[in-house]
Amino acid sequence: MVGSAASGRTLLIMRSLFKLALTSLISLLLLVGGTSVVQAHASLSSSNPEDGSTLNAPPTVVDLTFNEELLPDTVEIAVTTETAGLIADVDFTTVGPTVQVNWPQDLPDNTYKVAYRVVSNDGHPITGAITFSYTGSGAPATVESEIVVTETSETQEPESTGIAPIWLIIGGLVIGTAIGYFMWRRASGRVSS
Repeated sequence: MVGSAASGRTLLIMRSLFKLALTSLISLLLLVGGTSVVQAHASLSSSNPEDGSTLNAPPTVVDLTFNEELLPDTVEIAVTTETAGLIADVDFTTVGPTVQVNWPQDLPDNTYKVAYRVVSNDGHPITGAITFSYTGSGAPATVESEIVVTETSETQEPESTGIAPIWLIIGGLVIGTAIGYFMWRRASGRVSS
């Protein structure tokens, strides 16, 4: 009788430990998967012309392409120079993830900053800017290919959660362990009675 009770108890402990491990793993996956979705925000993926470039003539259009669809009614564009300040009446359109700025052809040779504030479908605002310059005269220049921006002067608003992902993982493991422990205690109480 003692042998079968001991093997039954061992089997119950093994099941409880398996449930504890499974619960911990599920909690960990939910927490890690949930934090990666929360932290994904739109960012500038390319610009045309490239940030920091120098052209021989003014572009006809300045394209800012983001990695997510934008909310068109929330897009704000400002074009400035150090010498002239803010350039008024700059026309732009938003098509999916791209903002197309129709470049005024009467602007003189200079260095220009195109600042943007956009909001993606997740509701998170993104701000930043690209700069480029052009010198010389002639027909408007067209940059033929999009160039991927590796670094931008983006400034993102602080994360709203304020909780580091490692603490979420540790919390999930603690909760999973506690649930497993209570399940084990409950199962141990049934075997001994």
